[in-house]
Amino acid sequence: MVSMSMEGTERTPLEEGILKVREGHYDAAIKTLATVISQLEGKEDSTSKIQLAEALRWTSFCKARLGDFTEAVNLARKAMELSGSVGDVAGEADALRRLGHIHYRKGDYNLAIEFIDSALEKAKAADAPAVLGLTRLDQGMTLSALGKYKEAERSLNEAIRILKGTQEPSELLRAYINLGACLTDQEKFEEALEIFQIANGIADNTGDEVRKGWALLNIGSCLNDLKRPKEAVKYLKTALRLHEAHEDKAGITFTHIEFGLSYTALKELDKAQEHLETALGMLEKLELPAELGEVHEALAKVLIEKGDKESARAHLLKATDSYLSMGKDQDVERIEKMIHDL
Repeated sequence: MVSMSMEGTERTPLEEGILKVREGHYDAAIKTLATVISQLEGKEDSTSKIQLAEALRWTSFCKARLGDFTEAVNLARKAMELSGSVGDVAGEADALRRLGHIHYRKGDYNLAIEFIDSALEKAKAADAPAVLGLTRLDQGMTLSALGKYKEAERSLNEAIRILKGTQEPSELLRAYINLGACLTDQEKFEEALEIFQIANGIADNTGDEVRKGWALLNIGSCLNDLKRPKEAVKYLKTALRLHEAHEDKAGITFTHIEFGLSYTALKELDKAQEHLETALGMLEKLELPAELGEVHEALAKVLIEKGDKESARAHLLKATDSYLSMGKDQDVERIEKMIHDL
């Protein structure tokens, strides 16, 4: 894999494409990587095939970030087969990891774990620390989504330990952000806030505006959880500006969700409704079912506060459908009680 340490050297087109990915310019990165792919396709030497597979993996990542999961899966599978054909075990491991990450983003957590477990085996066999660290990171994220928090913390701390020894500062930053998210899921909000502040500091030191946007978003989320919505809004405004500047659709979506929660707590209900409706539209386009139920529920609460019980009921029914599809029985029971109490 190409290292992030590209400063002071003349970059290859592949390195230029990867740099654009890391800066969050996914559409531009896809165009640059497409040129690389067209130049390498058809070449039979091992070096060209290894580089082609890497270009495909990074393009797959961009497609996933832009919500095109079907194409992302196809590209990652093609990259995996190509790496396998030349005995590039580290490349195979990275492709498997990316397939796991795509399914994680889609909410298919059990399938994600299957790919990640396979990636771990190959990363260990290849003695590839960077891939191993990234795979531990994806494992921790997915275990956290499955509610296996202690296991998730172990994986994320292991990812941080490994990534500290690699030239992957942005991925180390991502590991800290996801460790903070795992702590948040366990309602350890003060601990999580400290981790997100560490992540924000790393982002400042490395100039990583994409990850800084996520660090600030999560600081805002923690402040919402700590009943400090007025402070949260300040962080969320900067987060949204950074996400919009880098066209990070997922970041924009989740920031709108947190804005909605902040303004609900501040009783600024029109603003809350506007942000939650924006988030809802983006979630549907990005095919992110895991959050749909939560946003429908949050929007219903706003509408109940505004006295619009019929619209609230419609959102609660959609929240029920979303939670049922994810097997979240406790959430379904809570929503059914809310509908009964309307």
